Amino acid sequence: MNYFLGFFPSEEARNSIKKAVREVGKCFNGFGIPVRWLEPEMYQMTLLNLGNSMPFYKLLYYKYKLKPF
Repeated sequence: MNYFLGFFPSEEARNSIKKAVREVGKCFNGFGIPVRWLEPEMYQMTLLNLGNSMPFYKLLYYKYKLKPF
């Protein structure tokens, strides 16, 4: 399992991302490249990839430190 530190953007930010994705998607038209996009509700911003294995004590540490958020 991979562990990430990130957040879900606000609705306003998701709408901006959706507009950008729509424009980028136009670049693939006519090339026969199968591109699938996430639904805007699934957008997330990853700040830090913590890797695919994490010691138990480190997982508890991050859980404790991030609890106020």
